[in-house]
Amino acid sequence: MEVPVQIVLKNVPQPSGALYDVHIALHVPRQGAIAVACRAQDQPEHERLNVALRKAFAQARRRLQDAAREMRRDVKRSSSRASAP
Repeated sequence: MEVPVQIVLKNVPQPSGALYDVHIALHVPRQGAIAVACRAQDQPEHERLNVALRKAFAQARRRLQDAAREMRRDVKRSSSRASAP
């Protein structure tokens, strides 16, 4: 499976280094598109590209797992209880 990944170097001057935004686009059959955007704003750990990539792919993994649970109909739905008088 090919996964398009876009890495954006933020042009904000930082005393300690550059910040990275990471965007991932996935297509899941019968589910459609899953887009992940892991933004660097207020996250100093995004100064390291490997950290930004790891966080973005972890978020993509969670969304894929959610989509798989939905496809298996393994999603817990909140039940609305009728209040007793």
